[in-house]
Amino acid sequence: MKRKGFTLAEILISLAIIGIIVAIGFPAVNSMKPDKNKVMYLKVHDELKNEIASLATDSSLFPACKDDGGDGIECASHPLLNTMLPVNKKFSGSKYEGNKKLCNLMAYYLNVSDANCSESTYSFNAGTFNADFNSKKSFTTQNGVQWWIIPQANSASGGTASYQTDIYVDIDSSSESPNCIYNKNSCKNPDRFKFMVSADASVIAADPMGEMYINTRKSYLKTKKQNITSDTILAGLDANLKTFDYEPCVGKLADIEPGKDEDPSDEPFQGICPNIPSHETFGEPDSYNDDNTVAYLRYVYEMLSNAFDLAVEKHGDPTNWGLVNVSDYQSENDFKGSKNFYTAMKDGIDVAKDCGRGTGCFAPSYKFLFGSGTYGADKERHIYKVITKEGISIAWHGYSANCNWNRYGYFVSGLGYCGRINVDIDGPNKGPSVGGKDWFEFMVTKNGVLPHGFPEKYTIDPMTRCLDSGAWCVGKALRDCNRAYMY
Repeated sequence: MKRKGFTLAEILISLAIIGIIVAIGFPAVNSMKPDKNKVMYLKVHDELKNEIASLATDSSLFPACKDDGGDGIECASHPLLNTMLPVNKKFSGSKYEGNKKLCNLMAYYLNVSDANCSESTYSFNAGTFNADFNSKKSFTTQNGVQWWIIPQANSASGGTASYQTDIYVDIDSSSESPNCIYNKNSCKNPDRFKFMVSADASVIAADPMGEMYINTRKSYLKTKKQNITSDTILAGLDANLKTFDYEPCVGKLADIEPGKDEDPSDEPFQGICPNIPSHETFGEPDSYNDDNTVAYLRYVYEMLSNAFDLAVEKHGDPTNWGLVNVSDYQSENDFKGSKNFYTAMKDGIDVAKDCGRGTGCFAPSYKFLFGSGTYGADKERHIYKVITKEGISIAWHGYSANCNWNRYGYFVSGLGYCGRINVDIDGPNKGPSVGGKDWFEFMVTKNGVLPHGFPEKYTIDPMTRCLDSGAWCVGKALRDCNRAYMY
């Protein structure tokens, strides 16, 4: 009789063979299953790269850099990352600028509705980072990813680029665990990651696990263990940043082509006051004429910025100029630092009279605009004073050898302060000798010359100081193309 079916022994042997095959094949099959966090991370990475590239190449947002063949600003950092440059066009009735610029631009183009780009979200405390992430997030995209965008001045000291933005993401939102960034001891399978957008608008994976994902993205199945560790990745992150030695002046004003359809008062700071002629049109400076004063302030700013650039090319950044830490404002040592300050920048200044620490280059005393104080620049023996061929008085006062002085805590964290430059646009023998009318101040950092009065650079309202001494009004005058603060 013909036998049907299998014997019990045959069935058991078959099951055993199947079990062996499953045991052998399961690890390989399992290893081919994509890591959920890795897949989501790579999607976010690509989305961020595409978004930054799109913003960086949008010619409607920023003037083209000169080194890219454009007629715009001198760029040591891309305008997208430079917090001092507003965008060219308006969004919802206002121009995005300052520390909020990149956050607002990304939120707008990613079509998110919960953007919170207020400065309160920029504070970074490593000890409370994981706990604070949800409450301080900048926005949430439609795929549920939470974003936290932190300009370099407020970040956790990552990198050496002149301009840089740190971006943190939670790929599955704060409602999903483990809510931590990679730590080899406490968070080996993170859902939060860090990116850096460097000064040339390059996106860099900036945490060990994210870097690992990028390096292994071509295949989920690895037959050979990669020689990559969190320590080696961390050591290489800073070297991967696109660094710049310094940031030149904020635009060469004479080379900026004014906008076509914008109100002149809304022009970016680099293209300021296109309806006001060059200072040469007015002849001698006249501090009783607003347009004349703004034209000369614009010229002084360009002159000082060019002088700064020349000094950096010749001597390196201001920490190499021989500045000294200010002491009693009258000492030989203080004057030595101020003299070195001037000496470094003098190649860009056409000097008609060199007073050094002597008198004759400034008026005997300057009154505050609305405050009760006065300033006796001419008799001060710790500053270096000259008069230019145009009759403009300029004085250099060094403050910090390392450019890390923060005057009375007025300036935002990380804004190193090297010294101050005082200017009387119509010289010692003309004008009212009043702050905000003919006497103004510029500050010098390692990154360039800044007119006093940039709101995003201060922890106080600079308008308060403008309406006191008047010397801080130069930023306001150059942004508004007038001296409305006086009236």
